[in-house]
Amino acid sequence: MRTIEQKTGSDPFSTPNSRHQAGSEPVAGVRGECYAAGSETEQGQESDGIPSTQPAQTPLWTRGFVLLCLLNFLNFSGMWMLPALLPLYIHSLGAADWILGLLTALTAVATIITRPLAGWATVRFGRRGVFSVGTIGMIVTSVAFALAPLVSAVLTIRFIQGLAWGLTNTACSTIATDSIPKARYGEGMGYFTQASSVAMVITPALGLAVFTQWGGSAAVLICAGFYLLSLLCSCFIRYRRMPQPSQTLKQTTNAGGAAQEPGTSSPSNRRNHKLLLFITNILLERKALVAAVLMMLTASAYGILFTYLPTMLETRSLGSAGPFFVVMALSAFVARPVFGRWADKRTYLEPALSAFICMVVSLLALAFVGDMAVLLIAAVLMGIGYSTGFSLFLAAATLGAPLERRGSAIATVMVGFDIGAGLAALCLGAVASWFTYTAVFCAGAAIAAVGLIVLLNFRKRLPGAKD
Repeated sequence: MRTIEQKTGSDPFSTPNSRHQAGSEPVAGVRGECYAAGSETEQGQESDGIPSTQPAQTPLWTRGFVLLCLLNFLNFSGMWMLPALLPLYIHSLGAADWILGLLTALTAVATIITRPLAGWATVRFGRRGVFSVGTIGMIVTSVAFALAPLVSAVLTIRFIQGLAWGLTNTACSTIATDSIPKARYGEGMGYFTQASSVAMVITPALGLAVFTQWGGSAAVLICAGFYLLSLLCSCFIRYRRMPQPSQTLKQTTNAGGAAQEPGTSSPSNRRNHKLLLFITNILLERKALVAAVLMMLTASAYGILFTYLPTMLETRSLGSAGPFFVVMALSAFVARPVFGRWADKRTYLEPALSAFICMVVSLLALAFVGDMAVLLIAAVLMGIGYSTGFSLFLAAATLGAPLERRGSAIATVMVGFDIGAGLAALCLGAVASWFTYTAVFCAGAAIAAVGLIVLLNFRKRLPGAKD
């Protein structure tokens, strides 16, 4: 079997246009893999591992890409509905307030556990299989909420659902990276992640309306319906069967073990060394670590907003946080494709810097907000900053990764997101208890400012950077 050598991509944060020459070839080592219709090889982006000389003419809105955007929307519709519903649902079952924090923590921990395994499984078992298993898990657990109205059962089910979400979300994002042509990668990832903004506007309000009218059981069944539609939609995506693999993944770990001189290490040390190599070379993608750190700093704003903004606005007599999140979502809807095209035409550095600057200004404005006008301006800036950063760092993590490592790159950067959102909410809880909400949002602005420093100092070490 012929093995095609993976080319090294260009640094998306430092070299304009040169990254478009980095192709994504069918690489031996992917077992029974399937790729969505509309992928680069099918669109003429590459043929037999040779990049097209005119990649900018490659269409983005293929049938496969449209279906993937719909797929992502349906997944996030269920995902955004549950966080709005479950606190009310579990409260109606008699849960104490501290249980709400435990509910969020269990979900985050479960997702962090499965994301690296999901990235590896997309190579070992295929993108489609991992997505299907995860989505079926989301359907079953959503229905289970209605069948087991007990606090302990809800906590257990939510943990299992977090495991399933890690599979579904990682596999879906990996399939999208197979579909988007490199010449329009930033723009394509912007449109693909747009689904979460649209779902965030529509489904929480829908879920709360159903909960008020018909109760929690009806609401979680509607959530299960979104995942069922997602699973059915995935059946209409055309997949391409790829060649049988070589022993690439086994060679990666075996080579690490063979590098040690005989007799210099005990069997237990060799096993530990192989386990470490499996984690760093298979489950995670080391080239995506810088992008993961940037994503972690970006996600801190997400954790702060959804945890502390509603309570802060209530204490300052500014009403509900609903208008803020609607304006933020609309701002993100406009910003994602615009900043994505900017990144594709020039470099990723300028829009990424703009994203962190917008988040710093927005969080500082929220720290001292006193009227609705300032609140909505902060929402616009946060929509631009958060959505742009999320899309660009997700794209940067996969842009320089070999085809068979894209799943692990997605998993690595999304683990960074989960850690950032969770740690910010947890650690700044102490700040909120000891000081004020002003201190919380100022600390959030400081975290975003750290993102600026990291971006400027480590842009050369992002995936695909030239030596």
